[in-house]
Amino acid sequence: MFGWRKRSEGFEWREYVRTTVLVRRADRQRRIDDARHAALAKVHDVRERGIEAGKAGVDAAAEIAQRAALTVWQRAWAGIVAASRFVFLGLKTAWVGVRTFVVGLFANRERPSFQMPSFEKPSFKFPIFDFRPAIQSLKQRGSGVRFMPDIGPRGWQYAGYAARGGAVLALILVGGQMLGSGAGVDSANTINVTGSILAPPEDLTGRATVLAGDRLRVDGTTIKLSGVIAPDANQPCLKANGRRWACSASAQRALDRLVRGKLVSCNPTASNDAGVTLATCTIGEDDIASTLARGGHVFASTGMFSTYRGDEDVARAAKIGLWQGETVHPDDWRARVWEEAKRTAPDGCPIKGFVKSSTLTYAMPWSRDYSRAKVRSGKADRWFCSEDEARAAGFKISSSS
Repeated sequence: MFGWRKRSEGFEWREYVRTTVLVRRADRQRRIDDARHAALAKVHDVRERGIEAGKAGVDAAAEIAQRAALTVWQRAWAGIVAASRFVFLGLKTAWVGVRTFVVGLFANRERPSFQMPSFEKPSFKFPIFDFRPAIQSLKQRGSGVRFMPDIGPRGWQYAGYAARGGAVLALILVGGQMLGSGAGVDSANTINVTGSILAPPEDLTGRATVLAGDRLRVDGTTIKLSGVIAPDANQPCLKANGRRWACSASAQRALDRLVRGKLVSCNPTASNDAGVTLATCTIGEDDIASTLARGGHVFASTGMFSTYRGDEDVARAAKIGLWQGETVHPDDWRARVWEEAKRTAPDGCPIKGFVKSSTLTYAMPWSRDYSRAKVRSGKADRWFCSEDEARAAGFKISSSS
């Protein structure tokens, strides 16, 4: 018979079972912890990648926004430039009307006396006018005032100076009257002006033929580039080494290179009775006068409304073209030549009128024809004090003037 023993003796199955359960439980807990750590690691990795993707997205959005803003700014700037050009042309057209009115307001049947500015101060370019004879004439003639008076040797080139001074005087007179009466604009005195203003022609487009550094012919119309003045044909120009050079011919060649074989568009702003039209001309979007001034080929017009002074300053700073040496503004040079010729001319009238190829022609003191022209007595030749006087007598300006 087999012997019997207690369960607690020998193999301790309770301890074995308990230990096995604990081991398995610990193993299961370890696997759970490992899974949790792996999940946390993946979450952390996903977060880092999300942050990087977010940064990349922000950078891309910023770049897109920057490009969009730049495009908007460029378009806005182009609109501002176009609007400014439109406003400028409108103001310039209005200025032509005001200038013509004011110049006509102070017109006189006789040639008004004027004194040229002192050349010791070349920065002062406004002539000093004596308006007392003109005012006396206005009192005698009442409302009969004619337009486009004779205001000096350079005709309509002086009109701008006269108009600016006249405009200031007119503003003072009108403003004083308004302040004195307190009734506003309606109380200001008005003058019934008779006569006709030379209306500028329509816009011109076509091939251009160069006549001078600032003149060309487009569609049969002689154009003077507005806002710039080319050096005169006989005007001396000096290089940095003191040697003379043909600055006038250089300006003409520069203009010819610009317009050769291209379509030129001109917007006329004024016209004088000599058949010359003042206009702003462009090739595409490029302003011809601006290009010439920036290259140092022409001078910017003087005065308070100098459009191309900035372009001239660029050439002056670079010391190119006219600014590579000593130079004199054509207005100053012509004024000096005029005064010198006036001192030796009969009765102080230096414009020569003569017959050339059966044509009544007059030459200005600075023209190439002036020294060759002879005013002979007993013929149609004569001396003139002004261009208006010469044109009224049937004479036409020489091509070199």
